Amino acid sequence: MTTKSNADVMFVGLLALAFFLCGLGVLGFQIFEYLKTGIWSGFSLLNLLSLFVDDPWIYYPQSWFGVHKILAFIPSSATMFVIGYFILVSN
Repeated sequence: MTTKSNADVMFVGLLALAFFLCGLGVLGFQIFEYLKTGIWSGFSLLNLLSLFVDDPWIYYPQSWFGVHKILAFIPSSATMFVIGYFILVSN
């Protein structure tokens, strides 16, 4: 039987909180921009991926068009909320 130390539990909780707060920050920024300009600025998983990966497929896909459409459709804020939730639940 394995037991989790308090430090491990705290680390996982803080990691989950970080993902949740990042998602909240992205959503808050989108709402702020919408209230300011009246135009919704979508920030999808594809936009998030482009911050970390420099691949031409992100901008001009030559294959895997369905995956590209799915990544362009899913909002990054919802993804961060879900990742944070699953990290917290797995603890």
